[in-house]
Amino acid sequence: MWMDVASGMMSIQLTPQNPIIGGSVTLSVIGITGRIQTFSWFKGSTDGNNQFLAYFPGQNPPLTPGPLYHNRLEAFPDGSLRISKLNRSDEGSYTVRIQADKQSEISVDLKIYETIQLSGGSVTLSVIGITGRIQTFSWFKGPTDNINQFLAYFPGQNPPLTPGPLYHNRLEAFPDGSLRISNLNRSDEGSYIVKIKAKNPWVPFGVTLSPNNRTVSFSRINRSDSGNYMCRAINLVDKKISVPIKITVA
Repeated sequence: MWMDVASGMMSIQLTPQNPIIGGSVTLSVIGITGRIQTFSWFKGSTDGNNQFLAYFPGQNPPLTPGPLYHNRLEAFPDGSLRISKLNRSDEGSYTVRIQADKQSEISVDLKIYETIQLSGGSVTLSVIGITGRIQTFSWFKGPTDNINQFLAYFPGQNPPLTPGPLYHNRLEAFPDGSLRISNLNRSDEGSYIVKIKAKNPWVPFGVTLSPNNRTVSFSRINRSDSGNYMCRAINLVDKKISVPIKITVA
């Protein structure tokens, strides 16, 4: 059996990109030119003592163990290598030597990460990129049904926070839409969703609108503010646009 791979620049892709202790990772070889005749994986330099395995797609069995081989390794006909039950000893430089149309070598550094235990700590879920002024927001765990609501927040009210069915005293909400959870435990794991209602997304930086939406104020004026200004009012039954007013900033 021959393995035929499309041509391209060779590289090694890690899946996942940030493997963790106890997990697994696949080192996939991308961009091999021609049919793979054989390949070998090494850790460190490519001498015989550092070889994990050699693989011959046309043989049965195709895999020949090397000095560093162990039963957490699995090789595939496309040249890739899978490592399971990762530990710190798996970190290092991995090199694959492939014989296809020509012999090629490529290396990659593998780093293993630890999962961070947040039990007893705290986390803030910050919302980035909101357009306009926040009128209200609500946080949910799982689907956005009322029974899954932590809280609703209305910045203009006093108090601004309205507890939902899932509210508890380890939660703290902020006017910018963010949510802080303290004294974390396993029950806090899951999917969190925020619903945000904002208004006046067209108001640029440095411009404020009065609460009744009738007055626009500029904190700073420059020549780029010159131009025609008009007011447009819309309700359910009608729409009105004022006569333009020209403003020139000298």
